[in-house]
Amino acid sequence: MNSFNKLHTIGKKAAHLKGVIHLLDWDQETYLPPEGAEPRSEQVALVSSIRHDLITSETYRQTLESFEPDTDDEKACHREWMRDFKHAIALPSSFVEEFAKTTSEAVEVWKEARQKSDFSLFAPALKKVMNLSRQKAEYLGYKETPYDALLDDYEPDTTTSQIEVLFNDLKKEIIPLLKSIKNKTDKKLTGTFGQEEQLSFSRKIAEKMGFSFKSGRLDLTTHPFCTSLHPLDNRITTRVYTEEPISCLMGVIHETGHALYDAGLPIKWFGTPLGEYISMGMQESQSRFWETRIGQSRPFWSGFYKELQTYFPTQLKTISEEEFYNILNRVEPTFVRVESDEVTYPLHVILRFEIEKALINDQLPVEEIPALWNQKMKDYLGITPPNDKLGCLQDVHWSCGHVGYFPTYTLGNMYAAILFNAFKKDHADWESRVSNGELSFINDWQKQAVHQHGRRYRSLPLLEKISNAPFSAKPYTDYLKEKYQNHPRS
Repeated sequence: MNSFNKLHTIGKKAAHLKGVIHLLDWDQETYLPPEGAEPRSEQVALVSSIRHDLITSETYRQTLESFEPDTDDEKACHREWMRDFKHAIALPSSFVEEFAKTTSEAVEVWKEARQKSDFSLFAPALKKVMNLSRQKAEYLGYKETPYDALLDDYEPDTTTSQIEVLFNDLKKEIIPLLKSIKNKTDKKLTGTFGQEEQLSFSRKIAEKMGFSFKSGRLDLTTHPFCTSLHPLDNRITTRVYTEEPISCLMGVIHETGHALYDAGLPIKWFGTPLGEYISMGMQESQSRFWETRIGQSRPFWSGFYKELQTYFPTQLKTISEEEFYNILNRVEPTFVRVESDEVTYPLHVILRFEIEKALINDQLPVEEIPALWNQKMKDYLGITPPNDKLGCLQDVHWSCGHVGYFPTYTLGNMYAAILFNAFKKDHADWESRVSNGELSFINDWQKQAVHQHGRRYRSLPLLEKISNAPFSAKPYTDYLKEKYQNHPRS
């Protein structure tokens, strides 16, 4: 067996072990009985340690160092394998096990604290997670700030200073834009929207997008997410509010966007970097592309609103398609990030970035998070959360140890704007096709443009290759202004 095949064999084992970890995490967020939390943390820690030992073993190191790639595919794999190995070898196995166990336990504490809307219950667990995250940054190394090391985990080759420039510029654009917008409707949805009807319609849309329930499933959870164990096993989740159907549907469209990316990765490269997604920013670009540019578009509802009315004939009887579109695209500051509109969404992300950066740089005591969170909400969005559940306890990320993740949400919106402009050039008839109920051709385009490449490119080089232009936030801010300022709700 040659070196590449040896590395691929080890890579497949590591990928399957990661799939087991994802399965344990998925179960913890969906079906795990309360008393199973403690053994679950030990299970996650054990599998994480086994996987880490595999990809830092002497056999793996020797094989990787002796590998002399011939083809472009092998060269791309070798480059990314070396990056991953240097990252993995920097973390002691004992640390990986401790981090996995601590975060698994923290998730359960977060759930209780969120349910009781009491941040003080979560603070001790969060201190442990943040201390370990700082330790992780020290192990990994950085040039300017510990946050760089953590950010690089989710968006390779991106620095804190780059994000600061982008986000400061965004605030200057979006806060005035938010103040200038005048909504066309005050109408709201009323009545009770049954859970089964919401889920049934959402499943249908997911299938139209290209999601296969033969290789995936949809379940309920506290915080919607997608996890994939393999291109042939993709799990999406949502939550249902019976007072309105938009949250569930948009959650499903968003998470299906993630799942389609994972399902679209080349199976023949499973276990290699060419069978993995580029970055969390690129992941988010796929889901936000679907959620905002398709799911919140006029053509989409021209094609599907009448069908939605068949699920809720009484509740939507007096709501026209135009009114529904205006309700869906209403700009109004809200407390919860995942339910926020397109204009305020990046402000939610910027707030989180600024807080977690301060935490990692040891400039903010954990106990002061609620007060700072509420102050930033008031400064950026003009509203103050009435409690911790609607404030600093709404996201699961910190309990999972996903520090450095939040910036990728806004990067994803920026990437999606660039990708959508390229998509429109390739499919000038997209509006009429979507109005006729066609959606799968969009997934086909994404497969060709993004999914098929795996990690062959970094995010920005791939975007430049697709758009024939250097990376810029301008397509994103231009889109927001065009839709919400120049033609509000029209």
